Amino acid sequence: MQQDIPRRYLLAACERVLELKRGVVEQVRIISRRLTPEKAKQLDLLLTQDRSTQLLMDKTLGASNVVNSNNIEPLIEEMKRSLTESVEADAASSISTAQREAAAKVRKANNAAAMLNRKISPWSNHSLKQKRMMQG
Repeated sequence: MQQDIPRRYLLAACERVLELKRGVVEQVRIISRRLTPEKAKQLDLLLTQDRSTQLLMDKTLGASNVVNSNNIEPLIEEMKRSLTESVEADAASSISTAQREAAAKVRKANNAAAMLNRKISPWSNHSLKQKRMMQG
């Protein structure tokens, strides 16, 4: 027997998850004030990326009290590493797609050139024979 979850429970659960996320991000921002300006700027940029905030939520389990001045820098490094891996994977996929498309275009162009050569070849032989006859 299937039971439907009342909409208000579902919305309340979603709101709680979002509130936890805001709490973790806010705690990270508070702690980031103690970082160097460069690290703080990197962290701000990382917090704008979904992949980085997802990793932050995974590492902290959504609990803001997990983040402290002792683990903020390793968290930042892990967020950077994760984002870098994601960007590299996307880039590799894009490169692979571009290479396949380029190879397909080259094959198509080579096929078209071969077809034209086959069509031109009889005429070329005929012209060559005429030139020889005129010269000789």
